[in-house]
Amino acid sequence: MDARVSMTEVLDAFGVPATVRRPYPDSDPIETVGCWVNPTTGGFPIGVEAQRRELAAVFSLSKVDVTLGGEVVSGVPTLPLKTRIAAPEFDGGAVKGWLVDGFDRIEDDHVRAIVIRDPDYEPDES
Repeated sequence: MDARVSMTEVLDAFGVPATVRRPYPDSDPIETVGCWVNPTTGGFPIGVEAQRRELAAVFSLSKVDVTLGGEVVSGVPTLPLKTRIAAPEFDGGAVKGWLVDGFDRIEDDHVRAIVIRDPDYEPDES
């Protein structure tokens, strides 16, 4: 038995609006909903002494369409590195630009992307 909460329930409770722009040739914007999850520091290679590591922001996106509040929200089936995401850090907050820099976890129905601030983001892009 799988006791995890479904991605639909997570997005319904904690989701923020997001615009996803993948690199060419799939560069059409996708209006969707994502959610911030606990930051990660990533792992250390075996045999390497632990060093100070900064927390990395992690943004979770559904890979399939989901229904939230009676509306169908588009999923993001692929999420290549350097994909641009415009999303607030909390519901109602200012939209900021993010770049996919890696992956924390990839599941059947969602992906947890490690994101960094996009230095080239301009608010009119979202």
